[in-house]
Amino acid sequence: MNPGKLDRRIQFLNSVSTPVGNDFVVTWVPVTELSNGETWAEVKPSSGKRQLEAGEPVIVEGTIFTTRYRRDFTPTKEMRISYQGRYYTIHGLRDIDDRRRFYEILTKVTDDNNGI
Repeated sequence: MNPGKLDRRIQFLNSVSTPVGNDFVVTWVPVTELSNGETWAEVKPSSGKRQLEAGEPVIVEGTIFTTRYRRDFTPTKEMRISYQGRYYTIHGLRDIDDRRRFYEILTKVTDDNNGI
């Protein structure tokens, strides 16, 4: 992996549930305070596919993010990624060379791209 290809800024977000009355409100906050939770990444489109949801055809976009290994946190499927105003659900994660240098993160665009 060429580190020079990590030329995009992404942000990892964690969900936080806050009780409001008898209900909970879920908000998404940056995983780390360092650099507003942003990190450098390579962004590559993955194969999209068309599928039916509720009887309507929908195109599902896939994206692969490649980032450096970080000691302060490890990305998980419970997190999501913010990139250029869109939110991506993490579906898979792998250590590219089994040496803890780079992660390849498989994602899909989330249904709720409103940041909430």
